[in-house]
Amino acid sequence: MRKRVLLYALSLFFVGGLFVAFVGDSAYAQESKTEWEEKYKKWREDSLRIARENARKKAELEKKRIENKKRSLYNDAKRQYSYRNYTAAIKLLNEALSIDSTFVKALYLRGLSYQKSRKPELAINDYKAALRHDPKYAPAYFALGSLLTRLGRYQQAIDNYKAAIEADPKSYKSYYQMAVVYRKMNKPNLAIDALKKATEIRPNYFKAFYMLGDLYAKQGQLRNAIAALEKAAELKPKDAPTLYLLASTYNRMQNYAKALDVARRGLQLNNREWDSHLAWEAGVAAKGVGKFQTAITYFQRASKNSSYKEAADFEIKQLQREARKSE
Repeated sequence: MRKRVLLYALSLFFVGGLFVAFVGDSAYAQESKTEWEEKYKKWREDSLRIARENARKKAELEKKRIENKKRSLYNDAKRQYSYRNYTAAIKLLNEALSIDSTFVKALYLRGLSYQKSRKPELAINDYKAALRHDPKYAPAYFALGSLLTRLGRYQQAIDNYKAAIEADPKSYKSYYQMAVVYRKMNKPNLAIDALKKATEIRPNYFKAFYMLGDLYAKQGQLRNAIAALEKAAELKPKDAPTLYLLASTYNRMQNYAKALDVARRGLQLNNREWDSHLAWEAGVAAKGVGKFQTAITYFQRASKNSSYKEAADFEIKQLQREARKSE
């Protein structure tokens, strides 16, 4: 009996051991499977991340290659434009725009090239296309205004210069060109306002001061004209047209001494185109200060120009009579 009990206990122990071993192996297998799944998941995530990163880098390299190609074509076109080889510039810009049709600077430069090639409507189309892609691109408004001015479409030109100023409030050239158009439209007061704006932005803007002086003189605002022309003469002391207009304005104000001084400065330049004009103003000024013989000399110099000859000969005769009376 005792022997049977002992055998039964041993069998239970053996079966229990097998059961424990089986359960242990199953738990280990389950743990290994979970670990493998986690490792696979991590490997897959890493692989996808690396693939995405490689694709991104490849796309960036391709984008950079295209951008470099586009820029290279544009720079070559700029060079051809500077050489006045507009056909070659247009060809290069066409290629650049085939890569990027929204390339604003290329559209603008092609517009300039078309304009120089006397194809105004194509130029207008390119300027407008540039502005569709960048409504704040002031150079395109300015170029469009300039072209429309030449085509006689003055109000459209004014509208574009205003748009250029809105895009770039410091665009003094837009104010100046707007004044040019207002002058053509016979609106001198608006031209004067635009020129004053231009000189406020750029206090050393010679062209604006010269036109301002000319407009003031034509309006009979002689003091304002003198102020503007003196500034122009300060900026360009050897500009014959400025000195002529300044001497003429001083003569109109009957400030003959100043007129004579300015006219003499102009005559010292020996500018063939303006010599007779300055000589005439010098003659008027010398006559005004009572220097009759000096005036005769200047009028004789002015008479070498056919446009002054009749008037100068008349003044000479008058002055000769006055000289004889004073003897």
